[in-house]
Amino acid sequence: MQVTKHAHDGRPPYSYTATLLERNADWIIVEAEWPLREVVAGPITFKPGDRLVEFFSIHDYFNAFLIHRGDGAFAGWYCNVTRPTIVSGDAIHWHDLYLDVLVDPHGAVHIEDEDELAASGLAESDPTLYRAIVDAQARLVEMIERNDFPFSYEG
Repeated sequence: MQVTKHAHDGRPPYSYTATLLERNADWIIVEAEWPLREVVAGPITFKPGDRLVEFFSIHDYFNAFLIHRGDGAFAGWYCNVTRPTIVSGDAIHWHDLYLDVLVDPHGAVHIEDEDELAASGLAESDPTLYRAIVDAQARLVEMIERNDFPFSYEG
């Protein structure tokens, strides 16, 4: 599968190859190895060789990446608030929408980039999209707290 991230601010898309694990009416699940240098994102650090199991919701405004180190140790969850994922053949496209919900290796939940959302002006210029973003973030936190799928995934 070819996964392409589209940034909310117009930055060029970023693409990488992933292996399809499962596809159903609600989710497409792929696996990929972190291909870049070490990146620190709040309480989460991505390292070369990390294994990511990526859950793309077909209907909801989010995705979730389960991160394991190369040795199998749990490294956290990185969840993006997005537009619903678009799947076309072997291509996955997702559009980032400011907020991120992270779960650190100890299980603590963190909300990132609220300042970017506030600075975007969406609350005034597109209140429907703004509400969808805020609602998606709240739903992700609820799902994490209840250990709902995909946060119950053990693969």
